[in-house]
Amino acid sequence: MTDVVARLQRRLAAPTDPAGLAAFRIFYGLLVAAGSARFLSSGWPEKLFGEPRFFFRYAGFSWVPVPDAGDVRACYAAFVVLGALIATGTLTRLATLSFVVLFAWVQLGDVTNYLNHYWLVLLLGVLLCVVPSHAAWSVDARWRGCGQATVPFAAVFVLRFQVACVYVFAAVAKLGPDWLVFGQPLGVWLPPRSSLPVIGAWLTSPWLALTLSWGGFLYDLALVPLLSWARTRAFAYALVVVFHGLTRAFFEIGMFPLIMIAATTAFFAPAWPRAAGARLGLGRLVAPRAPGGADGASTSTPRSQVRTRLAFALLCGWCAVQVALPLRTFFVGDDVLWDETGMRWSWRVMVREKSGSLAYRVLFTDARLPASAPRRTAFVSPREWLTWRQENEMVGQPDLILQLAHALRDDFAARGHRDVQVFADAKLTLNGRPPAPFIDPTVDLAAVADCLLCRPSFVLPPPASTPPPPWRARSQPPASTTTPDAPTVATAREAPP
Repeated sequence: MTDVVARLQRRLAAPTDPAGLAAFRIFYGLLVAAGSARFLSSGWPEKLFGEPRFFFRYAGFSWVPVPDAGDVRACYAAFVVLGALIATGTLTRLATLSFVVLFAWVQLGDVTNYLNHYWLVLLLGVLLCVVPSHAAWSVDARWRGCGQATVPFAAVFVLRFQVACVYVFAAVAKLGPDWLVFGQPLGVWLPPRSSLPVIGAWLTSPWLALTLSWGGFLYDLALVPLLSWARTRAFAYALVVVFHGLTRAFFEIGMFPLIMIAATTAFFAPAWPRAAGARLGLGRLVAPRAPGGADGASTSTPRSQVRTRLAFALLCGWCAVQVALPLRTFFVGDDVLWDETGMRWSWRVMVREKSGSLAYRVLFTDARLPASAPRRTAFVSPREWLTWRQENEMVGQPDLILQLAHALRDDFAARGHRDVQVFADAKLTLNGRPPAPFIDPTVDLAAVADCLLCRPSFVLPPPASTPPPPWRARSQPPASTTTPDAPTVATAREAPP
């Protein structure tokens, strides 16, 4: 075992061309700048942080102040600048760290703003704070003496591993009857897009959803091996471009396709930008330069060996966490598509479609009446507290339903009312199934404590019914049972700003 670890350490410490790492940094910086400019031009700072009067907080981070719309606009304007600094390699680590901290602050403001590609951007930013991505083709390398002729292979490996997690666990998420047997939720999403030119007529075909579901599963499952083998890498990358191009055409998923097209270049040979430059007649421009600082292949000393072991331990820890987060649902949850336990940070991209109805019943002793007076009941609709987008996201997420219930409890108590209890009446459809009861209406949510690593005890078992079979094409998502206080809302698909 010791020999295996030693060989792995030597492989990860092997000197590697920094060109591919530099190209990855450039793509990352450009996407940060472009995505931030798009966010600002779309008016999303006001929509996400100006209109809401209530914000859903991440467990353990309620102490972090919520930025207002002005703060968010300032942050995203800064991201445009920071993205340019990252792309040009100017004060690279400081610029990347600044972006990561500010971006994390904005994302911690409201759970309903969570998106898988935001999480990926944050993780890749953390890694770029550590790896020497400024070793080549950067202002730092040219003017600050940070250039290196080589970098450790570990710097390339950890980026590959992070991107691989997205594809591998996306395939794991599709291992279920909804996706592989019933072709859902694609069977719900595709028919309404039949108005698209050229391909629109095909989208109503009853078997297309199942065919594309299997294609998506096989794509996610096979892509990392295909990208890792030099002989199939070009074919695999062509698949990446076509696949993400189609998903961008079919669905509103923001920058995710562009991020994945850029991120998968981490699997290319480290010297790929030099080879590409030579083919374009730019050989002299992209040729290796003499290092301006310490070379990556330094002489082994006791101190360097300690650093190598520490770096290896940190790398193993990072990789272990990235594997554990997506797998946690198998240990603490039941049906992740239903109860959402472990859904976030697990790369379960576009695998469930929910629509539902929700209303709260608040029982309390009115502060204006004697203590002996009978308790009153108030019906509260989420729309009284939330924007349409927040309501759209929270209706199928038990931890957010609980969080708003606690806010209602505190609000009634702050007005002097006593013995406040909060119950929820909720029904939910999942991937085209008939509406089913979602929250136990007999459980007082005001008395339930939030638990980060527990399956919510107040969620009823998932329905035993199956989704519509693939030969029953739908023209629109199924309607759910509603009441005047509980509008139908759809959730589950990524609809990012």
